[in-house]
Amino acid sequence: MKYNGYVYILGNPSINDHIKIGYTERQIQKRIKELSSTTGVPSEFELIGYFLASKGMKSEKLVHKALKKYRTNTNREFFKISPSNALEIIQELFELEPEFINEERLTYYESKFKLQKPVEEVENDNTQSIIIRKENICPKCKIEMRNLKKGGYKCRKCRSIFR
Repeated sequence: MKYNGYVYILGNPSINDHIKIGYTERQIQKRIKELSSTTGVPSEFELIGYFLASKGMKSEKLVHKALKKYRTNTNREFFKISPSNALEIIQELFELEPEFINEERLTYYESKFKLQKPVEEVENDNTQSIIIRKENICPKCKIEMRNLKKGGYKCRKCRSIFR
């Protein structure tokens, strides 16, 4: 397969709870420099990870469409989603492993992201639907874990499974 660009995930230490996801055909570091050089950005963007892209700008559109419920402004490429969740969604969408992940930056931005506890509906004794909050933070890594279809959670970093 021929790859003609990159879908990247960036973080910014001055921006909590959001990551930037975009596409470039140039060197990613040059794109980061461009984005960081504007006066409206208080600090430089940092690379969390990237994927090789084979469909040009369509790759970016596919990702943005898949993440639209996390997008805070349709005119901007910022998403209120943890980096590990974004990586997982893009990986499933592209059916491709990330080409690069900066584990140090991933851990840093995961810790800055205000983790949302998943909500699960169950029935109580009165057969009414109630909501229970489940804790899905890995006790070892202190980052959000992925829900498993068969129940339980899997840590995105250490790969431990909790039931």
